[in-house]
Amino acid sequence: QLAFLDLYRKNKAYAKKQRFDAIHCFKLLPHTGPIGAYCKRKLNKNFVETIDDYDVIGPKNPIKKLVLKWAESSYKYADAVTVSSKTLQSIYGGELIYQVANEYAFTKNPTKPSSFRKKHNIKDKKIIAHAGSLFGFKGIDILIKAVKSLKRDDIKLVIAGEPYKQFQHLAGKETLF
Repeated sequence: QLAFLDLYRKNKAYAKKQRFDAIHCFKLLPHTGPIGAYCKRKLNKNFVETIDDYDVIGPKNPIKKLVLKWAESSYKYADAVTVSSKTLQSIYGGELIYQVANEYAFTKNPTKPSSFRKKHNIKDKKIIAHAGSLFGFKGIDILIKAVKSLKRDDIKLVIAGEPYKQFQHLAGKETLF
């Protein structure tokens, strides 16, 4: 659980050696946000923090929760904060910028949705998708159970992310990992 602290040490050492004017950190994890706060306080650099998740709520391990609480406080040193939801804005303040990934728009040779449907034999199905980290606190189990309870052959739940194996036992033929 304390591996993040080693990344903190390494990232801090790296930041000391670099020439830069500003640091932009993503997430309030021990190896990101606190590095930005360090750069602001000790290296007199501009610091922008982007918060796209409420990481503190997830872990049950008290040590990990404590480390994440420590990391969370780093946003207070930021010159600017951006958040991805109104809920995060109510917690951290900052400017709301919705983060909607559209890989298809930015890929030179994109995979067309039709080829994904063809590859997985789901051409005529409605797709419900989750793409992202698959931690228990995100409600993936609830999503799988909800779609399964519909008992509809015209719906496919697509789960993209790691670690998915912890949820496979809940899924049936309606779910694609």
